[in-house]
Amino acid sequence: TKDGLMSKTDKKSVDYCEALRLSMIGVPRYWRSTTLPENHVWANGDLVLFSDWPELKKVYDDGGFAGMLLAYNADSATIAANLGKWRPNAAKPTGLYVPKLDGQFFRACTGGNTAGKYNAPGLPDITGSFMGADYNADSWEYFTGAFRDTGWVDAGVVASGNKKIERSIDFRASASNPIYGASATVMPLSVNVPCIIYLGLNS
Repeated sequence: TKDGLMSKTDKKSVDYCEALRLSMIGVPRYWRSTTLPENHVWANGDLVLFSDWPELKKVYDDGGFAGMLLAYNADSATIAANLGKWRPNAAKPTGLYVPKLDGQFFRACTGGNTAGKYNAPGLPDITGSFMGADYNADSWEYFTGAFRDTGWVDAGVVASGNKKIERSIDFRASASNPIYGASATVMPLSVNVPCIIYLGLNS
């Protein structure tokens, strides 16, 4: 601190804080209130311009969004399937569309090609079946919801001489609501976000 100069130790701490700040540019995160803090934008798909955010442009130019960028001319279906990705606004961009994360859960992923992918809501299907019988075809039936009538089966003549007809019925929840069977696991609507862990300095 002699002559108002910063010590090497303090300079190292300041440099570290600045590097940490720069590393957080463009990183989605949870926030504790509905008031937008300074120098932040909502992750709602809006366009942000490089002229307003020059540090964002530097991250983009340096390849900081690798794996998390769509083509500027991506079609609507591709955009809808990748709500967690950024998108340039032109071939020579003047800005980026931020990820559209409103209404989405974050689902951690550890690299690969699924980062930024939108996951539609879904549940495993619920299935089952049972068999009923009708003698001389004298019966009535009522089906609703996930039960499906899959048809009569002629089972021939029983010992009493009456003709036996069996009714086959199965249970499939997806017949009632298409959310069942839409996923092999319980899946809320979500966006895959890369998940990494900071371990500190390695030397």
